[in-house]
Amino acid sequence: MENFCADAKLPDTSAVSVSIGGGEVNAFFAPVVVQVLRQHFPALYSRRSASAFDISATVAGVSVLYGEGFSDGIFAGQRCRRTIDVELRLSVTRNDDGRVLWAGSEKASRSDTVYVSDIRGLQKSSLSISSGQEPAHSTLERLLEPLIIGGAAGVVVYLFFTIRS
Repeated sequence: MENFCADAKLPDTSAVSVSIGGGEVNAFFAPVVVQVLRQHFPALYSRRSASAFDISATVAGVSVLYGEGFSDGIFAGQRCRRTIDVELRLSVTRNDDGRVLWAGSEKASRSDTVYVSDIRGLQKSSLSISSGQEPAHSTLERLLEPLIIGGAAGVVVYLFFTIRS
């Protein structure tokens, strides 16, 4: 949105109305769009008749990708890198003559690190927007960790009976 505000080259003193597309995804991102526009245009309206320019915004696509799982140690929780890509289609129209002043799309990508065990909860909390393919469990996690846990349990049982006698 910051890039769009710079590219549109509308004066900061302009009265601007904003219209955001319908649907679940657009409703999810609408507060962020309005917040950024409000920072750039103090006279921001939701009705076209009250403004000189109309900004139309629609979320064209959202994707979530989870990378390979990794951990900091044998007993540490497995984490993965999550990348979220968002594409917005935007246009600016002058209301008095209907001329389209700017039209295009803006893309943004953000990454963070999340625990693999938290992915299902994250996907539930943000509706269908954040659903993506979960990372597969590594060979280390599938084979070595159960062996370590089984070996530790065996050592505990051995020590229990050895110390008892």
